[in-house]
Amino acid sequence: MSSIKLQAAEYSATEHLGTALSQQDHHHHHHFSHQDHHHYHHHESPRRETHPPPKQTYRVYCKADPCFALAVRDGTVILTPHDPTDPRQHWVKHDSVSALVKDEEGLPSFLLVSKATGQAIQHAVGGRQAVRLAPYGGDGGVLDGSLLWTAGPINGDEEYKDIRMQNNIRLKMDAFKGIPEFGGVSDWTVVGLWEWNEGDNQRWAIVPY
Repeated sequence: MSSIKLQAAEYSATEHLGTALSQQDHHHHHHFSHQDHHHYHHHESPRRETHPPPKQTYRVYCKADPCFALAVRDGTVILTPHDPTDPRQHWVKHDSVSALVKDEEGLPSFLLVSKATGQAIQHAVGGRQAVRLAPYGGDGGVLDGSLLWTAGPINGDEEYKDIRMQNNIRLKMDAFKGIPEFGGVSDWTVVGLWEWNEGDNQRWAIVPY
């Protein structure tokens, strides 16, 4: 074979090899780019964070003066002029044990927990004493019977109920001296327990905000 033909054959073979390598490199490059593109989007996709819905809060007030609301102030449960923007007047009604714990009349129990402090209203140490506040450990904590209340119907009154101790329904939640004879409800009216006397200061409503 002449040198010219040999050179032409070598050139043709080299050109063919170069074309093949170029195609192979293009194939690998395309494959890598596809993987890299997929990898990028896999790691950059936004994560969806789920948050539990906020708990429904309630306003608690008595018939003696509906313009006042149950609130926590300086560690005391009181009545104060209603202000829906005040978290100390917002209460979460926990009724997770209502099906298990009832009062002697068969009414379901519940807890009232302050949105502002996380404390639950606790029974007074006795009749004619102020109710107290106690830490609330959540629905999964140890059940404290002194935090349980029930709401009983009042004959002839469809709007209000008496809120009483779950384990002693004779003691009702009472806005102390919140009757006309003592000047009625005012800011800082203390809330406690009293025997039923049919007063408007013992008739309560629990309504959602």
